Amino acid sequence: VWTRDVPVRPASVELLERELVNGFQIRFNGTTCKVPNDEIAKFIGIAAALPALRRIAIAPDGTVWAERFEPLADTQRVDVVAPDGRFLGTVTGRGAPLGFLSGGRVVFHETDADTDLQELVVVRVTGAGW
Repeated sequence: VWTRDVPVRPASVELLERELVNGFQIRFNGTTCKVPNDEIAKFIGIAAALPALRRIAIAPDGTVWAERFEPLADTQRVDVVAPDGRFLGTVTGRGAPLGFLSGGRVVFHETDADTDLQELVVVRVTGAGW
């Protein structure tokens, strides 16, 4: 069992602003309407606290990749833990892996800075057990 004390982080409109960088958009019948974040907080509400994790991925060798819940505008961090519970390190600047390929390759998604489009990126992890 792997545990870690994580302080409770209260949610706020400021955190909502950093999560919904482009605002909340509703699309209907070809028309897009952007709803301001303060209106979302007022009419729908926001949770009292943020979750500790956004996503978890398990590699073929049993390694756990746990993405911390950070607003999307902030630096994303993924803690990597070995099957025996040893903390192996933190990957910064990208979210949890989308998948794992043979030869220690990990698939991530990234946003292209020039086009703002999503792209798949494959990274090789040295010393990976798969």
